Amino acid sequence: MIIGMMIGMVFATLFGASIASADTLEIPQIGISIELPAEISNALASNPIAEIDRTLGQALPQGSKLPDIAQNVGDQLVATVQTLITGDALEAPVHEPTSQDASLSQQWEQAVSYYEPEVIQPDESQCVDGTIKQQVACATSRTNNWYEDQGIEQESTTILLPKYALGVWPFINDGQVSVCGMMPGMGPHHCDGLTMFEENDIHELLTSDNATTSVAIHESAHGLQEAAGLNPAIATLVGPAETIYSYEQGGDCLSGAYSASLSPEEGIAAYQRVYGIGIEGEKSHGSPSERGDAFLNGYYGGTGACNMYTPDHTVFPKVSTN
Repeated sequence: MIIGMMIGMVFATLFGASIASADTLEIPQIGISIELPAEISNALASNPIAEIDRTLGQALPQGSKLPDIAQNVGDQLVATVQTLITGDALEAPVHEPTSQDASLSQQWEQAVSYYEPEVIQPDESQCVDGTIKQQVACATSRTNNWYEDQGIEQESTTILLPKYALGVWPFINDGQVSVCGMMPGMGPHHCDGLTMFEENDIHELLTSDNATTSVAIHESAHGLQEAAGLNPAIATLVGPAETIYSYEQGGDCLSGAYSASLSPEEGIAAYQRVYGIGIEGEKSHGSPSERGDAFLNGYYGGTGACNMYTPDHTVFPKVSTN
């Protein structure tokens, strides 16, 4: 009864109607009775749940729709966290428009989509150089197929992060405590069995199916390192740089081993991409020549050659490229 009175008061406030002329509307789907103005209850009688949903959504004024609120909160939250961690907040993502006719549940779904990561299933049919989501589905399929050919058992989940995905959590890796997380601007990364990509590809790494697959191979290499008892996530957080460097070189090497299965033209393009993202003087991922050399080591030496970067652990099977 109290719930019905409260909802009735909401409708009276929204529609300027008087409770004095209220009718009782029974909604058996949710087991309550709602006191509504007669003119409203008559309109709702045929499909009350859907109509209430639609009416409440349209009653929210422009600028106060749930997706608009979610995006404004997301901008402030992410900017604050990025400033604390990096000292420099990224430019806020472009806001998506909200339909003024959207029901309350439709607005809720749109608002949640800005924060909730999506698991991407492998799908070779998506290899059409399409959207980021399509490229990631394609890359996941090609990565899994190539790993199967190489005898690599890799159990990872591919995640597509929306523009306000933000979180951190601990996990246990081979008896060691590690930390995984997500934040806009991190770019593709892997931890806790999750290979993560961002919808907002600010680093411009995901430019084609081949490019995205190359990135997927590199990142999932960190999953193989985890499986071998290494802890790349902690190394990335606390160093030392030499340890991070060895793990990243292993990822570039594995990407090269995969690229040997492509056409010569595609292999050259993959090498150029890896070489092009190197930075002179950079200690954790490497210079252009260092990243290029690791790629070529895998390209010509196969997956087993990539173990040279972690000599105390056998991470990759010794499979020839030919």
